[in-house]
Amino acid sequence: MKDKHTNNRIADDFFKLPAHVRDLALGCHYLYEAGLFDLAILYFTKVIDDSPEDVDALVYRAKAYMYSNNYTSAIADLTEILEQAPENANTLFERGVCFYRLRVWDRAIWDFSSAIEYLAAPNKELEATLYYNRGISYLGAGRYEEAEKDLTHSRFLNEHHAETFIKLAEARVHLGKVEFAKRDLQGLLEQQPNHIEAFSLLAQLNASPVEGT
Repeated sequence: MKDKHTNNRIADDFFKLPAHVRDLALGCHYLYEAGLFDLAILYFTKVIDDSPEDVDALVYRAKAYMYSNNYTSAIADLTEILEQAPENANTLFERGVCFYRLRVWDRAIWDFSSAIEYLAAPNKELEATLYYNRGISYLGAGRYEEAEKDLTHSRFLNEHHAETFIKLAEARVHLGKVEFAKRDLQGLLEQQPNHIEAFSLLAQLNASPVEGT
């Protein structure tokens, strides 16, 4: 939480802005919080045009683009932010997500790898998320051994993320490790007995005539 002095300084800086910029800033943040992302993008763009040094507006516009599934535009904004702060793990993560959504696996992997490298302080939750996302990018790229390694590490860091179990099982099936995949799914079902996807995948594997290792 910011202290009173910091809050007062931020307020003073805000009210030094031209009135039309203040109105736009307040308006577009309201639209963003309301989930009206297309309108928020228009307003954030006006703020950026009037105040190009406003990095916060660029950050929020990138997020609004992401929520609108406009990943190409989000990448452009996030790349501009990274030109000023190239070692920002959170921004690298968000750009990696955009590349993943566009199925540009190599760029997604590069961003997630860089984000892992640039983690400023130990953060088990974020680290688990980064390894998970790099793992599923490896999976999309058909690099199953690397996917298995990353997803195993992500599960070690966060053993309650159901999708990690699912994706790890998928990677192991591709590697012919069917019995290990079954154990992954059984482990998830021990935590979440009503997990429909895990139950369905396990049933498919049990019905398969293919022998696993």
